[in-house]
Amino acid sequence: MKNLFYQQRRVMSVANILQRELSVRTIITSGPTLTLNQRRSSALLDAWDLEHLRNAMRVSVVRFSYVKDNGDIREARGTLCFDLIPTENIPTGPRVQDDNYEVFRYYDLDRQAWRSFKVINYIGWIALE
Repeated sequence: MKNLFYQQRRVMSVANILQRELSVRTIITSGPTLTLNQRRSSALLDAWDLEHLRNAMRVSVVRFSYVKDNGDIREARGTLCFDLIPTENIPTGPRVQDDNYEVFRYYDLDRQAWRSFKVINYIGWIALE
């Protein structure tokens, strides 16, 4: 029950971040005006997609993509499954509950290092390996 609470809290926090960013981008680009419900719906769909990505990464390797800060599109192979991460790269010490929902952290299997991306730059996940 506690995990469900944290999952819903994380999804709602990410949705709020995405909704705020969508509002700002609409104003800056003078793009089509979306209603509040359309922005909220889009943000919730993306937030749940990120949550599904996180859950898939906990058990296997996932291919996904996002826009890097320099504007390049990055396709990555990542995981959160400690069984698939080399022992020297597994975090040690007490687990700290991270409340920074603006960033998604993952272990990059191509670069053999921990990486992160801003949730507002997320494009989508491609396939499970």
